[in-house]
Amino acid sequence: MNSDNRKRHERSARAVAGLIVQLSGLVNSISLAGGLKSSQWSALRFVASANKSARTIAGFARLNRTTLSSASQTIDTLVRKGLITKKVGEGSDKRVRTLELTEQGRMQLASDPLYEITQSLVILSDSDLRKMAAVIRHLLSDNT
Repeated sequence: MNSDNRKRHERSARAVAGLIVQLSGLVNSISLAGGLKSSQWSALRFVASANKSARTIAGFARLNRTTLSSASQTIDTLVRKGLITKKVGEGSDKRVRTLELTEQGRMQLASDPLYEITQSLVILSDSDLRKMAAVIRHLLSDNT
């Protein structure tokens, strides 16, 4: 790639990066309007969808590429808000706590801001959605 093409390519990449930052801000704004931080919405979705054996603080931390400490703080906030509970594990290790949604947590998820974003994406073709998902996965894997 010659110098002019490389500069043009870098400008395009920077413009796309700026759009991603704007999208991130929009997602955060929508999330906060629902009364929770985006990490707390992620935790609620995780507890609602993960299988029982994975529904732990460590499982949430792995999925969200965060520390156990940060994941624990997020979960503890949701426990204090009455949206999830921690149940003593049924296996041999009683230190493990399984996370469960409360009825209040299920009601909160009914107003999940992800729905708004999903509605903006359903107009895309399956092919475009797959391409978009591949690009996002690539960005996430490059930045871990």
